[in-house]
Amino acid sequence: MHVRLIKEEELSQSEVAKMMKISQPRVSRLLQLLKLHPTILKKVLKEEVRVSTAYLLSRLPPDEQVSFKKPTLKAVGAKLRDLAVSSELKTLLETVLPDQPKEIEEREVICPGCGEKFKVGI
Repeated sequence: MHVRLIKEEELSQSEVAKMMKISQPRVSRLLQLLKLHPTILKKVLKEEVRVSTAYLLSRLPPDEQVSFKKPTLKAVGAKLRDLAVSSELKTLLETVLPDQPKEIEEREVICPGCGEKFKVGI
């Protein structure tokens, strides 16, 4: 219903929220669930996966979404953090070493902020 109102009626998320008497962020989160892999969406509908976990899963690429045997909020959150850190490190390394080949080797680096060790290709 939300999608039809937004696409066909050309309403904003805020307008849909007012009509449905829910918050705009909730409309946004519900729309985000449409990015779920069909298998995960079926599990949400069968209540095999919690909506809060599904929302986090929807922020991952589809192949990553289905890689979890039993997705939990903790496991999905950890995966999102790992991807964010990897992306930030890659950007940083590309900025510092712009003329270097894209993939030299895999190295272990220690995050100066949290002290965690990560393997990155540099």
